[in-house]
Amino acid sequence: TKPGNFYYFNPKTGANEIHPPRVELPWKLLESKTKKGQFYYFNEDTGESDVNPPNSARAATKASEKGTEKAKAENGLAQKSSKVEKLPSGWVRKESESHPGKYYYRNTKTGDTSWTRPSEWEKQESASNPGSFYYVNSITGETTWDKKVAMNGK
Repeated sequence: TKPGNFYYFNPKTGANEIHPPRVELPWKLLESKTKKGQFYYFNEDTGESDVNPPNSARAATKASEKGTEKAKAENGLAQKSSKVEKLPSGWVRKESESHPGKYYYRNTKTGDTSWTRPSEWEKQESASNPGSFYYVNSITGETTWDKKVAMNGK
């Protein structure tokens, strides 16, 4: 044991672990601002926060195996970066385990994966004119009827 550290009980294995369980979106693992070293879980969709991991959480990868920064990323810790890639809702960027240094995209809602970045434009059917479709930019909220504008990302 390490005095002053927080431990996480893994109910599946019965073990106490020093690293918090990993989570995927919409959940994020955040460090407490008032209790250094203590983490909590935040659901971006509902705004819910809890010190107990959600049911979807998985056992943590030990920092000594992967290096501190990589372990934090794998554990779902929010990265403070000046350059954050904005993705459409439900999409996350993940590093390939079989091809280190190469990234893919995963839709947490559908389970779809892709090596190419998903389009921020989503096709929607008009409620007032069924059968007609328009495009919504999932990041900016901009709308257009012009498919060329949506496909060219302008």
